[in-house]
Amino acid sequence: MERFKNPPFILLLLLKMEYTKYEMARIIGARATQISQGAPLLMKFSEKDLEMLSYSPLEIAKKEYQEGMIPITIRQEEELKKDGKN
Repeated sequence: MERFKNPPFILLLLLKMEYTKYEMARIIGARATQISQGAPLLMKFSEKDLEMLSYSPLEIAKKEYQEGMIPITIRQEEELKKDGKN
């Protein structure tokens, strides 16, 4: 499997944030929906890799997430939470 060498993906890898399990589920779910609707894959998979993942959009999205390839971010408003302001 190869990673794309485009700068936005490299930047996302460098700025990788810690997400809650709910944020992670939202990112993976959104990407799986995109894949199921025909979006191109962000990683190169061999036929053997795709067979191991059962061609499942959810499993493909999980793999892309693990590799840091999904260009979806969650804006976390920690300052607002700390100050108690809305």
